[in-house]
Amino acid sequence: MCLCPALLAGAVLTFAMWRTRQRTDSRVWLLLYGCAVLSASTVTIPRTMRLICFMGVLFMLLGVLAFTAPVGFHTLILGLGFGGLHTIFGILIGR
Repeated sequence: MCLCPALLAGAVLTFAMWRTRQRTDSRVWLLLYGCAVLSASTVTIPRTMRLICFMGVLFMLLGVLAFTAPVGFHTLILGLGFGGLHTIFGILIGR
């Protein structure tokens, strides 16, 4: 229930942009995914709650950074988020 609202909002916005032939917006994906992860951190076990919370905040910060960065950097920032942060936090949480 914590993840779904923000992820659903991202899916609806992506579909609406695709349908109107607009460029899909990775900035919104990062920002909304960060909101979803941050919300979901409240219902995780205490041992990992801080890590997941921090990961959500970092996703949101990358989304904000993407809003200030030139368009050419959006894909790189998206990769840093979904590739880099997931890898780093996957290792940290898995330990």
